[in-house]
Amino acid sequence: MFGDELSGQKFHTLRYFFHAEEYRELNPQEEADLEDLLKSGRENAIQDAVAFMENLSEELSQLDQSNIHSLMESEEQIEQLMEYLEGGIIEVEKMETRLTVYDTLLANVRETMQKLSFQYSHILRQNTNLKLLCDEVDDLVVSFNHVTTWMHTVEHIHNTDQT
Repeated sequence: MFGDELSGQKFHTLRYFFHAEEYRELNPQEEADLEDLLKSGRENAIQDAVAFMENLSEELSQLDQSNIHSLMESEEQIEQLMEYLEGGIIEVEKMETRLTVYDTLLANVRETMQKLSFQYSHILRQNTNLKLLCDEVDDLVVSFNHVTTWMHTVEHIHNTDQT
């Protein structure tokens, strides 16, 4: 690089000319050496700048390629993710359909249970009424038996009195 080229003896000589306490005129040989140094430094600087630009251009190209590959990989991953999501949505829709069917079935079971509960309470009421009716009929039969027995007794007494 330009800074590396100026290090060492040439830079020391150049510094001597600029920082000398006394100014003295350069001889033709020193002047030629100074011009060569400046030309070579300029050429090296231009070459270094061109090399630097080429290096930057190469690195930029590599970064562009990396970005393109990364984007393509990301795009493939995004497409795969989208496929997974679409599959998941389909499964969720199937599950919602099943849940709707189960909800309908449960509503029917609930309605049937309510009807059965009503019918069961009606049957219990009928059983209670039937038992009460049977008890009443038994009481009537017993009473009728008493009346019949009483009538037989009265008849028997009446028959015995007449004889």
